[in-house]
Amino acid sequence: MLGYAAVGDAIFLLPVLAGLRRLYPESRVTFLANPSPVSLELIPASGLADDVELAHWECVAEEDRRRVNARLLDRGFDGVLLSLSSPAHFFRETLAAARVRVGHCVRLCPPDRLGAAARSLWLAKRALVTGEASRRLLLNRKVWVGPGPENAVRRNLRLLEALGSGPTEGFAGPELPIPEGARTFAAQA
Repeated sequence: MLGYAAVGDAIFLLPVLAGLRRLYPESRVTFLANPSPVSLELIPASGLADDVELAHWECVAEEDRRRVNARLLDRGFDGVLLSLSSPAHFFRETLAAARVRVGHCVRLCPPDRLGAAARSLWLAKRALVTGEASRRLLLNRKVWVGPGPENAVRRNLRLLEALGSGPTEGFAGPELPIPEGARTFAAQA
């Protein structure tokens, strides 16, 4: 699982982690994210991931990117789920080595007002700048995201459907444990 460290993105991926546990109870699940309190506290507290791998993937040197991918390749993942906010180009070696590569791909819709040549240029720029080109090349099970708004949890649950889970309507979100110290602190506030 390749996630992201922003609190909203991590919370919206929790139902996917819960679904993975139901679909593959014997699997080892690793959540990969940028270092943050969300990654260090929320994901382990959920009990839905066996490991949390931390890696900076914004503005990193090529050597660091290769080192992260080498560490991941040593683990030998059979499958990878790539959320919409995760950069496929950063994890290209890891993605290419996994047998099952599921992830979001964005439907790029150039403005209608552009002519044919300008539309082609617009598409090429967007595909390269956003990393969409890498996604389309690396993923073997694409979950298409349209230009309109979509509930983030629903969008993420479609990743499970691409794994063959069947419809995910009604999947309950995970229950997060609340440590007694946090309850006491909240009661005093």
